[in-house]
Amino acid sequence: MGAALPAFSQWQYAAGRKSGTAYPWGRDWDESFCHNAGSGAPGVLPVSGENGPVQEQHFLMDMTLDGIAHLAGNVSEWCSDQKRSSDGSALLAAVAGGSWKLSRPKYFVSDYSSYKPVTTGEEDLGFRLVMPAD
Repeated sequence: MGAALPAFSQWQYAAGRKSGTAYPWGRDWDESFCHNAGSGAPGVLPVSGENGPVQEQHFLMDMTLDGIAHLAGNVSEWCSDQKRSSDGSALLAAVAGGSWKLSRPKYFVSDYSSYKPVTTGEEDLGFRLVMPAD
């Protein structure tokens, strides 16, 4: 099996549930630890747009105890979990993690997710891939 989107449970585990923390970096919210609407990151040059995603070398505090970076802020991430909308008309997929457009701490907690139609394309929505260990 090759690379794939993580299940939400995998993403959640990596983002803090493994260590019992609310956020990837620990128990307490600190908006300066990740790129979000409230971080007010001075001198950060966005990769796209005036306030869009930033280059990865910034916000080094957004790191888990296992060294996984940027699970909070910058872009929200697709997960492989899917379900049908309540009326059955749309296929929805889980989205985890807060983005540069959001500022409320609840969006950055490791167990927060939402569902969006799988056809959604947004400038603050991205993905990461997981690979099985050999």
